[in-house]
Amino acid sequence: RELSWQRAPYPAVWLGTLAFVGFAQLPWPFVRENLEHFRVKIHEEIHEKMSLLFLRTIKGFYAHPQGGELHFSGRENFIILLAPYCLPIYALLILLIRPLILPEYYPPVYFLLGFAWMFHLSTFLQQLGGHQSDITRYGRLFSYSFILWLNLLMTGLILANLRGGWSASGFFLREGLLFWC
Repeated sequence: RELSWQRAPYPAVWLGTLAFVGFAQLPWPFVRENLEHFRVKIHEEIHEKMSLLFLRTIKGFYAHPQGGELHFSGRENFIILLAPYCLPIYALLILLIRPLILPEYYPPVYFLLGFAWMFHLSTFLQQLGGHQSDITRYGRLFSYSFILWLNLLMTGLILANLRGGWSASGFFLREGLLFWC
């Protein structure tokens, strides 16, 4: 028998997003400093993972609350540079493991998904300033357009996946491609 929260996961997701907003506003220096360090670390790690996908060799990795750097072999490309602003990596990992989880444990998974999704959105919005060399390297217009497009795509994939699993995500992608082609 299907339970009501299995049909409508959104309340747990929205609760997770609100929980992250509350967590990020805690006044304790421990939370603020570690959250900022974690944001920079994740930003650089996404650069790193994308570099590896493009068969680059990692030469150096540095992450500190005031900023970070990644050095790799070969040429950079806009996907490597802009990926941290577009890929909600933890939300996608949660969606990947969701099929392995028993349905009765979905509510905490949905909560974590909302928490991870809001972490991504708040992090990329915080790091989106024009001071970022990632943004200025290929031009602000192109970079912001790409970031907006890919974030809308990721949001659609997450919502489609919540509603109907990976088959719904595939449907979302296929119908989107048919619409634009």
